[in-house]
Amino acid sequence: MYLPTSDNELIKSTLLALKKRHRAINYQVREIRCDKIIERRERKDIEKIEIALSIHGQTRVTINVWEDRWVLIDGRESAKKGWAWEWRYDGRLLGSHTGRDLIAALELTMDATFQIRKDRTPELTAIWQPLLARGPKDVTGKK
Repeated sequence: MYLPTSDNELIKSTLLALKKRHRAINYQVREIRCDKIIERRERKDIEKIEIALSIHGQTRVTINVWEDRWVLIDGRESAKKGWAWEWRYDGRLLGSHTGRDLIAALELTMDATFQIRKDRTPELTAIWQPLLARGPKDVTGKK
């Protein structure tokens, strides 16, 4: 598997953790892909990596990690008509966590997808909630 390089500390630690766990992960998935992507935002290049896993059947899990510690995880299983289940979770990686924690949570997510159904996707959220801050929410009800 090709692994890109990065000077960003979080992305570098995520890639190193993936490299160390690659063999164990590879035995559990049909396919694993890791891409480095440069996004252009407000005249500035922002680096991210995307790790995509095809797990079993038609199940796939993707994690995107941006250099500013923003993380997006997407999991879904295709069915004959649409999705059997789909789930997304995003937030900023809390300061005490590293790429190693992301890969550990990714492995837990992979394990959880073997028994997942639409009504059980909160189990996936429970894996990521301790790692990611979700930002301020409007509690006043005003728009």
